[in-house]
Amino acid sequence: MPFDNPFEVPFDDIHLLMNARARIASPHCWLQGRFRKGDRYCLVGALSVECGSRSFRIPNRTERRLARRLAEQLPMVWKFWSRMMFFAPRYGMIMFNDNCRTRHKNVVALFDRAIQQLMAESPLRVAS
Repeated sequence: MPFDNPFEVPFDDIHLLMNARARIASPHCWLQGRFRKGDRYCLVGALSVECGSRSFRIPNRTERRLARRLAEQLPMVWKFWSRMMFFAPRYGMIMFNDNCRTRHKNVVALFDRAIQQLMAESPLRVAS
């Protein structure tokens, strides 16, 4: 059937963010200073892999859209610096992830806030 989803690819942004969060849900799966090392990812690395970008250096359209969503949830000081330095939202998130004061719980909370925002914006779906 043309509308089947045999590979169970996530359909919407909420699922993509939830799956990217799941990649770094454990502190042992999170990484600072690099995109990926084995099964460990940074914030942007997890998002990039989940969105199917071909390279960590070149984000696809989906990753750029979700990076903007995540960047909206950055603490105010990070929003300020990323705007002042004219960085793309993705680079603001890299700076946030790699900062020596950022902890695993801060990165997971960033995903949680973005997911909550998207859930609040999404209409309730009722199975017919």
